[in-house]
Amino acid sequence: MANKGKGKNNNNTKKNTKSVKKNTKAVKKVEEKQDDFTSNISSKVFAIIGIAIFFCIFYLITIYITDQNKEKTDEDTDTEVTISYKNIIAGRSFDMGEGDYLVIYYDTNDEDISSKVSEAMSEYEAKEDKLSIYVVDLHDSINTRYKSDESNTHPNNASEIKIKDTTVIKFSNKEVSEYIEGTDSVVEYLK
Repeated sequence: MANKGKGKNNNNTKKNTKSVKKNTKAVKKVEEKQDDFTSNISSKVFAIIGIAIFFCIFYLITIYITDQNKEKTDEDTDTEVTISYKNIIAGRSFDMGEGDYLVIYYDTNDEDISSKVSEAMSEYEAKEDKLSIYVVDLHDSINTRYKSDESNTHPNNASEIKIKDTTVIKFSNKEVSEYIEGTDSVVEYLK
């Protein structure tokens, strides 16, 4: 029977050894997982710190640039700003006030026409008995719908305005009183 007892001890020792080996493997796996977890956390922390540093640098650069522009605008505020109220859209032609005024319609991108009309307007402005002049740029996309192959020489409202060529319209009390068409005719009328 003594042999039987030794066999059980031997079996217990083998079981204990197997158990210890399993436990050792499990501990190693847990330690590896902790190492992986720790390295993942540290890499994430470094990434967050890197991003925060990047945004801080970007913020400081933005503040610097903004301050530079602010100083320049403070220096530029001394210059006088002039606004031209003479340029209007064609849809406002009938609404520029009571009394008499002129509205000149032409393509300001056409250098030849633009120079002729501008020179004639300057001469007209020098006159004593001049009327207010308003300019409609037919090159402007908002005014292109008023361009047409045929002119309407007697429009009653803005939606009826049809301009074929360089034109000057004299308005009297919000009604068309004169209609002159053609660059040369407009230049002659203004002189």
